[in-house]
Amino acid sequence: MEPSGGAIFSQKGKVMQRLRVQTFHPAITAVLLTGAMLQAVGPASASVLTLNDNSTHDLNSAVAAHDVEVLDTTTVNLLTGGSISNDLEAWDNSTVTVSGGLIGDDLEAWDNSTLTISGGLIGDDLEARDNSTVTVSGGTIDDDLVAGDNSTAIVTGGWFDDDLEANDNSMVTVSGGTWADDLTTRDNSTVTIFGGTWADDLNARDDSTVTISGGTFHDELITANDSTLTIFGTEFNFAYGDYFDDDSLDRKTLTGILADGTEFSNKVKIGGSSRVRLAAPATAAAANAVPEPSSIAMFGIGALGLLGYSRRRRETSSAA
Repeated sequence: MEPSGGAIFSQKGKVMQRLRVQTFHPAITAVLLTGAMLQAVGPASASVLTLNDNSTHDLNSAVAAHDVEVLDTTTVNLLTGGSISNDLEAWDNSTVTVSGGLIGDDLEAWDNSTLTISGGLIGDDLEARDNSTVTVSGGTIDDDLVAGDNSTAIVTGGWFDDDLEANDNSMVTVSGGTWADDLTTRDNSTVTIFGGTWADDLNARDDSTVTISGGTFHDELITANDSTLTIFGTEFNFAYGDYFDDDSLDRKTLTGILADGTEFSNKVKIGGSSRVRLAAPATAAAANAVPEPSSIAMFGIGALGLLGYSRRRRETSSAA
């Protein structure tokens, strides 16, 4: 449901009346939308509540409109007691936090917006699109978490009743949370896993990159279509190194201890020019390390020295 400039627009086969809420008073920076105020906004039938006044709104009761749009750097906090029967959508650098309450359908982030979820119930998908950022530490999502279009998702907790999907150059980091189904990666996405639990498979496809240092998958690890899966751990029953679809690891059971100390045993399927890399935990630490300022300074001094040496060699060669 993309914002429209008209008074009436169609979405999902329904005609919805757009309702706009402007700033209630210039001196007010936070607006508590109580039940009476929300009912006064307009009729409950097939309507949209649009919040676009660049202020902060706390929703702690039922919203009369079926859908809520948040636009233009406006902030919305969905609190315990708040409920939206259909979608809540964040657009245009807006911010939405969910610590309680109910969203009956999707929670979506678009256009550099930010979602932070620590509680509450989302009745369908949680989606991050168009360079948006989603952070999840708790709550229940009754369907998928979908990251796409250069978005970022950071998950430390929460329950997801279906898949985690990473698409279209998205970046996803997971250190907690529970999924009732698969993790699927596509289209140059990058997924880094330090924890979390999946009841089914890992499917890495279409030039995506996945690294695993912890967490649990209860079924197969599958790679295809030029994807790369790197597993950091010890005591593997196969040697460290790269494995391809014509190597000994394909369609075999891999066992070992992940970098976080989790024991694992998963069947591996490697296909379509993809590869699985087994690496030591020390490699994981080095790959994830952020250089300290002093290290960067030393690197800069060394680079300048090499540049000066190269210039002196050129001058000596010219003189000769």
